[in-house]
Amino acid sequence: MPSRSKLKIDLELLDFKKESKKIKQRARESGKAVVFHKTLLTTNHLLDLIKKEPSVLHICCHGLLNTENNLATQKDGNYMVFESENGCGHSVSH
Repeated sequence: MPSRSKLKIDLELLDFKKESKKIKQRARESGKAVVFHKTLLTTNHLLDLIKKEPSVLHICCHGLLNTENNLATQKDGNYMVFESENGCGHSVSH
């Protein structure tokens, strides 16, 4: 199970609509059959998706480098930041 930590960091909003539009355009251009599934990606959703063994899995989220100036108190690598069901972010590492 990935480790979690609570961080108090303000993150800029991602432009999901713009990113989704680009991905769908590229998929159409490829001529291949593509199934899209868009959801709030919690750690539980991610684990469920991985169990389905998709050919491609695109995740749009923030990441944090574990550096002295950023996450010096964290010990286990860099982090992806996911949103929880209540709208708060939490960091996840390997």
